Amino acid sequence: MKLTVGDRSIGFFDFDYKKIAGGNRIGVSLSGGTDSAILFYLMAKHLPNDVVLVPWSSYEESDNPLKERPLTIEAAEEIIDFVRNAFPNANIAEHYKFTFDRNCPILYKKAELVNVPSWNMYPMSTMGVVKMVAMWEEEQKALDNNMFGMLVGGITMNPPIKDMESGWQPSGWKHRSGPKYEARRSRVSQTLYHSDSKHRLSSYHPFVNVDKSFVAGLYEQEGLMDTLYPMTESCTGFATETNWFTEPCKQCFWCWEKYWAFGSYDGGLTE
Repeated sequence: MKLTVGDRSIGFFDFDYKKIAGGNRIGVSLSGGTDSAILFYLMAKHLPNDVVLVPWSSYEESDNPLKERPLTIEAAEEIIDFVRNAFPNANIAEHYKFTFDRNCPILYKKAELVNVPSWNMYPMSTMGVVKMVAMWEEEQKALDNNMFGMLVGGITMNPPIKDMESGWQPSGWKHRSGPKYEARRSRVSQTLYHSDSKHRLSSYHPFVNVDKSFVAGLYEQEGLMDTLYPMTESCTGFATETNWFTEPCKQCFWCWEKYWAFGSYDGGLTE
């Protein structure tokens, strides 16, 4: 099928996804943000109920609360409950949750080895790469344990460079600008983890060729701006930047991007 917003259309599971997944179990990377929330909603709405959707989420734990990120796991859990109630016939498995510590020295060392000039995402904050490494390791466990054979994520393109360079510049936006972030990614990619040729996991990102304004249009079309949208959390500010996670920081890239697309921050704040 296709999803259309205005004059833009994208394919949505318009391929033999069961064959690529090696079965009918598909993981959904659910962060608690807007992109993965609407992705999960649309999968539950449109995919047949013989497909098992496995919600898959990470959240942070640390001995030092000043070094944690917002615990968006609560948002993810609320989103899952909403989708279960909206589509009671959808085949939704138990929510798989795992924790990681961004300050773990072992993960940090692994992230340093990844975050080098030859890496296609370089340069990034090593602290940011720690989360990616933790997720890669959990993805490998999921594959090894036959939890799912394909992982679907809600990653989108960046806003246009001209918009990211205009007005105030959010913290971290430079890491997501430049020609390499404007390149289109393949519809279905085979991702290799840990340089181990025996272990491959299929990944699918249906929104990778559209930006978050397209996602905002989907919320409008589905009538979810007053229901699902307020549940989502995008801010990645620390405790001291968010009044102990009671309000968005309005400084990080994710706050800026959400406001750019939807006209509001987490919680529907418009200023």
